[in-house]
Amino acid sequence: MRFFDDKFNILIYYLSILFFHSMYDIHIEGILSRLKSKDWWNNTLSDNDEETKKYYSKHYKKALKVHCFEWTCFIHIPIIFYIYYLNIIVDWKLMLLSLVINYLFHYITDNIIEEMNELTQTKQPIFYIQCIFTATLWLKFILLK
Repeated sequence: MRFFDDKFNILIYYLSILFFHSMYDIHIEGILSRLKSKDWWNNTLSDNDEETKKYYSKHYKKALKVHCFEWTCFIHIPIIFYIYYLNIIVDWKLMLLSLVINYLFHYITDNIIEEMNELTQTKQPIFYIQCIFTATLWLKFILLK
């Protein structure tokens, strides 16, 4: 019997990706949660001169890029674990493509939300959907082969 023939194992696979997403967002992200916020930079720099404000005005994007890279790597940990555990040979280009697509989607979405100055609660379901979508693609096209 293959590992993913059992519905319980598939459930554990999905839950582990959502768990890693939650662990990163709640426990690991730390200072990046503030640094990736445009408002945090504006409030912190409110007493500074205009030249300083202009210099730091886009620094939130640098922190956002770091956050997106970390988040992307973190949600791929369960996928990499299952690839290793099941001894599946995966082309490194496919893994790189998955990492790049997830990074870009997360960065573009986070950046749009930050520019619109939306509340954090409105964006969270988007990233749960992204986790499930990524997990499903890997499960369907790679892990169930």
